[in-house]
Amino acid sequence: MKSFFVRRGLAAFLAVLFIVTLIPVTALAADISGLDAAADGLSASYDGTKWTVTGGTTMTCTCTGSTLKVSTSTLTLTNNSGATKHLAFDYTKTPSGAGNATINGEATALSDSIDVELADGGFITIVVSSNEKKTANKCIFTMENVRLYSNASVTTTFAPAEFGGSFTVDGAAITETTALSKIATEPYALQAIPAEGYRFYAWMTDTGEHLSYDAACSMTFDQPKTVTAVFCPADAALFGVGHKQFADLNEAIACAVNENQQKIILLNDGTLPAGHYTIPNGKIFLVPMDDLGTAYATEPAVIFHEKGYPYDVPYAYRTLTMAEGASVTVESGARICVPSKLCAQDQNAESYNGTPCGPHGRIDLLPGSAITLQS
Repeated sequence: MKSFFVRRGLAAFLAVLFIVTLIPVTALAADISGLDAAADGLSASYDGTKWTVTGGTTMTCTCTGSTLKVSTSTLTLTNNSGATKHLAFDYTKTPSGAGNATINGEATALSDSIDVELADGGFITIVVSSNEKKTANKCIFTMENVRLYSNASVTTTFAPAEFGGSFTVDGAAITETTALSKIATEPYALQAIPAEGYRFYAWMTDTGEHLSYDAACSMTFDQPKTVTAVFCPADAALFGVGHKQFADLNEAIACAVNENQQKIILLNDGTLPAGHYTIPNGKIFLVPMDDLGTAYATEPAVIFHEKGYPYDVPYAYRTLTMAEGASVTVESGARICVPSKLCAQDQNAESYNGTPCGPHGRIDLLPGSAITLQS
């Protein structure tokens, strides 16, 4: 990309998704309302084919020409933030030889990363076109980790953990509220250290944002935040909803409702503390039998054991222990799923037909706990 573009590795950056459909238009503004906050101040316009925002993860342009006819798409990305910013992204072009792509008039490689400084009102233009061949006349251009960021120093405040452990930033222990400054692309090395009887839960901001679930990680910040490490008891049950996790089942349920997710999945062997929890209509509370989150709606799968082959002894893949005072209500239209596979009919002399075999989910109800099914 010569001196105008600077190659960078941008794997930690947030991403944005644009998909191109073949609709002739001229100089229309792309809808980028779904762009992440990392791209605030970035506007887009296109001609040739339409660009739309879907998903908020990747920008993809697909130019498909008919026989001996070229299809072309042009995207212009403009910095309208009111200040000088850097625009950066990774890209790939596939398949090789199916078409062409240029950025500000320069031909692109099959894959690369760019980082360009744009004054307020500055822009770059990306042109994607199919070729004229009778076959393979489709060019797919994908941009990932799109980011508009300031190269100015950003101050991040690190607050000591309230309980359950401690943490370090760049090797230094955080024992009191500490403000540190780095440019937006320079990472902090974070390391959480659980105390005895606790486990690391998440890196969180004072507004409740979950930043990472890895005890050791690198993190960059392009706007001021207050960050701390959060710990939970070692035997606490954790619950997954999509890509998020929660140490409180009610918070997980609320997330599933708010984000239209169907499954709430137990992530580890753990204890559900005293309290009342309601699984609402349309949701599945799953204590899984595998990493895939398999949940049977009607009949379970079966395992056929041929004569002379050993029976798959059942064992708990994951266990939820319900503490005294813990109660779960499963509303009509909701499900609580504790799956396993069954031994198929006509198996062997031991007559294991129809019994659970292999890994399964498990719930242990301690005295004073309860599950209520309203269906």
